[in-house]
Amino acid sequence: MKTKSKKKIKRMLVGFAGGMLSALCGAGGGLVFVPYLKSEGKNQNDAGRVAVACVLPISAVCAAAYIFKGYLTLSDGLLFIPFGLLGAAAGVAAINRLAPSWLRIIFGGFMIYAGVRFLIR
Repeated sequence: MKTKSKKKIKRMLVGFAGGMLSALCGAGGGLVFVPYLKSEGKNQNDAGRVAVACVLPISAVCAAAYIFKGYLTLSDGLLFIPFGLLGAAAGVAAINRLAPSWLRIIFGGFMIYAGVRFLIR
């Protein structure tokens, strides 16, 4: 199999895993996309940007499916949305000001924190 074909299949599997993790864990797909993109040679800043671009439509589909199936209502998230948008704007403003090494530390720390929380709860 050609290298391009293998890479394409690997990206499709990573996309599937990211979508599945997003649906199961609430947009946890970024935890799949960022490490994968870094292994493909992207720097931390670019990997984070691409992950967000991937997670947005995946999250929208997950949210629509959960609403359609009656698992949640739009009002369940209304309090979080405005402040989430403000936080996203702050993150976009900060990403270009932070060195990739700091982004790795922040991302790694978040992954450790999230992992520990999932294990003890």
